[in-house]
Amino acid sequence: MPCARACPRTRKEESCTRIRSAQRILDDFKARRFPPLIDILVRTGPFGLFELGKEEYGYQNLTEGYAGKCHLCVDVRKHLSEQGDFQELRPKEFYENI
Repeated sequence: MPCARACPRTRKEESCTRIRSAQRILDDFKARRFPPLIDILVRTGPFGLFELGKEEYGYQNLTEGYAGKCHLCVDVRKHLSEQGDFQELRPKEFYENI
């Protein structure tokens, strides 16, 4: 069993679960099966996320504008994290501190 070689310690089952989870995530990305917000970013970039936030979650443009597309993306993600429980926007504490 390949897991036994990769996880020789006493926490073998927990470590093996993480390896399987990581492999599943990698397989999903290779097959282009993305979580909803990631799918929007892959297909349309930060502006697509901006449109989603504005149309469905009441996001408002920053009056002072944005330093760039990364600034826009982080601000929209912060807003979305306050509006719902998006698995892609975890840990939630990250957005509470920016």
